[in-house]
Amino acid sequence: LFRSRGMRCRGPGQWREVRMGNQVIPLYMPSDPKQLDKPLGDRLPLMEVIHRTTKALTDHNQMPKLVDAISSMVKEPESPSGRIREDRFRSVLEETAAQVLEPEEMQAVFPHFRKQDGTDWPVSAGKPHGGPRQKARASLLQMQHTAKG
Repeated sequence: LFRSRGMRCRGPGQWREVRMGNQVIPLYMPSDPKQLDKPLGDRLPLMEVIHRTTKALTDHNQMPKLVDAISSMVKEPESPSGRIREDRFRSVLEETAAQVLEPEEMQAVFPHFRKQDGTDWPVSAGKPHGGPRQKARASLLQMQHTAKG
């Protein structure tokens, strides 16, 4: 019989990998696989956060910082199996981006990003983006701006 040498077809399936260039980041599976890459509150799916972060850092020519941060994270795994929790990976992405990006750019990549005093950054009144809450907030800011002027 012919056996495929492709994907594995047995085993626990408790491992997933994110590949960025030539880097491989082994991640734990979420406790509920149905929640994989679904937004949770104001958190974007992991793949979208990775895309936005790499795009923003590429625009600033700072990808080597992210590559170094990810390399050091992978060298210090959380378990003997070498896997890393998604929250830790997200925090490495956020910490690295915060060193380079302006606060408004951080808000676009990480919608939950707050000012030092805990308040939200204002959404640009000229270009509403995101969901209905952000669009409503942008139109409110625009009305307030025109009422002052």
